[in-house]
Amino acid sequence: MSADEDEPLVEDEADEEDPNAARFRVVMLAVLVEGGLVLLALVLGWLFEKHPLSRLKLDLVGVGWGLVATLPLLAAFFVMNRWPIGPLAGLKRFSETIVRPMMQPLSKVDLLGISCLAGLGEEMVFRGLAQDLLGTQLPLVYAIAAASLMFGIVHAITPTYFVLALLAGGYLGWVYAVTGDIAAPIVAHAMYDFVVLLVLVRDDDRV
Repeated sequence: MSADEDEPLVEDEADEEDPNAARFRVVMLAVLVEGGLVLLALVLGWLFEKHPLSRLKLDLVGVGWGLVATLPLLAAFFVMNRWPIGPLAGLKRFSETIVRPMMQPLSKVDLLGISCLAGLGEEMVFRGLAQDLLGTQLPLVYAIAAASLMFGIVHAITPTYFVLALLAGGYLGWVYAVTGDIAAPIVAHAMYDFVVLLVLVRDDDRV
């Protein structure tokens, strides 16, 4: 084989990004965004004199309810993933072409950590803070709806994802209202994200 034939291979190798660098970048981005939401919730809670974790009960009951509450979310996901009709097909393509390559360098431990941080930060902002504050001024159903709308807008990557996030936010708000323990939506949110990410990168064999 000639030197000219070898050259493209060298260029291809140079163009390939170091998986460790890609992993570090994604993890740091998640920590900045989701960890930033935790900080934002604490700052806003201080300003409005409402701690976002004031309704956190330090027992296993809320965790158990959170695990149970995850099941309908996962059932809906697996149905939509198995039969992606209409706009769901476009959302699945987006996940497979954009989200999957970004998440594949991560280990399962990375995915679990990101999911837990997302569950904590987002539920502190939208349920522990927004829903509770709105609930002091509005009927509970309107408070849940308004907080869910905010949740959907923040997740409006595509119009379809906005609608799904809006519905998921309403469900998590209902779980929070019924249990009275913010641990329940935090656990449900985190476990849902973790399982979905595992499914998305299921071809990856890292531990």
